[in-house]
Amino acid sequence: MAHLDHPSWLEAFLEMLIVEKGLSKNTCDAYAFDIIEASKTLDILQASSCDMLHYVHNLSFEGSLHPRSVARRISALRQVYQFLYQEDYVKINPMADISIPQYAPSIPQVLTMEEMRQLIDTAKQNTSAKGIRMYALLELLYSTGLRISEALSISLVTLNAVLQETQEQAGMLCLRGKGDKERIVFLTQNAQDALILYLSVRSKMPFSKNPYVFPGKSGHWPRQSVGRGLKVLALRSHIDPKRISPHGIRHGFATHLLEQGVDLFSIKSFLGHRDISSTQVYTHVTQRRLSQVLKDYHPLNYINQELH
Repeated sequence: MAHLDHPSWLEAFLEMLIVEKGLSKNTCDAYAFDIIEASKTLDILQASSCDMLHYVHNLSFEGSLHPRSVARRISALRQVYQFLYQEDYVKINPMADISIPQYAPSIPQVLTMEEMRQLIDTAKQNTSAKGIRMYALLELLYSTGLRISEALSISLVTLNAVLQETQEQAGMLCLRGKGDKERIVFLTQNAQDALILYLSVRSKMPFSKNPYVFPGKSGHWPRQSVGRGLKVLALRSHIDPKRISPHGIRHGFATHLLEQGVDLFSIKSFLGHRDISSTQVYTHVTQRRLSQVLKDYHPLNYINQELH
């Protein structure tokens, strides 16, 4: 994974993340980006503890980055300096006493169940090969809660094997997700039917010789292209396109399961979260919706509205 713009110590660090920690390429690219951005201000191999305190203070209070991005930048620096110190690139670890600031997790914006069904119904009406492809991907995402990168990385061989399984195992899809973690997700019958329909027209798609279920020029269908297609579909469904994204389908899957009474630990398993705290953000979404329902439909609110 050599890169001409990366110094040797950064290459060694990124290789360690892949080999020892099993992190994905996307995660490693994010670490590399944050460290390179920091190196525009700091001399990474010469920075003192005071330099780092000053840098983190400015990063936290200048307001140019979202608090979550600040936390990620500091986490990247903590990890790279731990590596540099252990490998004797630096004599001290200037990040040793600097903690990651806490931030309030952002509450994901999700479509309602009715809007999600409306989106899928609109996609289903387009009987062109590309329309069927979008319909199949939507059913796959909403059936499983997969990350878009996970869905697009499914191979044709894997899907064919899943769809040809016996009744007991039909629809069970085993995959490796974030951090190379293995988990099983389940395709609903609607998703299976949509994917079977799509496979019947897949040969009409560009780059159909590529091994992925959803092929593209450089391998699989690009995420950016999926995002643009979803926004067009949202407009056709009379939904604000700003409220829809590939990852938003995953948020909707989790939120709607929670609203239907599914427990958090089951949802955690479906999503492949390492920690239950990552899943608990969906309780805030549900609480927010319940609060709005109470405001809209509580009988005393109607009385107040009539008095005014």
